[in-house]
Amino acid sequence: MKFEADLEYVSGYLRSGRLIGELTDEEYKEWLTLDPKQQQEMLWDAGGVVVTDYRIEDAGDCYDIKWGDNEVL
Repeated sequence: MKFEADLEYVSGYLRSGRLIGELTDEEYKEWLTLDPKQQQEMLWDAGGVVVTDYRIEDAGDCYDIKWGDNEVL
């Protein structure tokens, strides 16, 4: 039987990630005219971080445990 549970905390190290987002054609044209600092700011405003590598050192107790046989609990 599959289960899913929340954890009180997770600690460790985020090793790498990616900034993923989307600009409209107009926003991209504007981005091309900006200085490098403004370009960075625009990308951060339009994107979100996806962690691609991490190491878990410790985790707290689990709670709110859900059980089920299907893919989505």
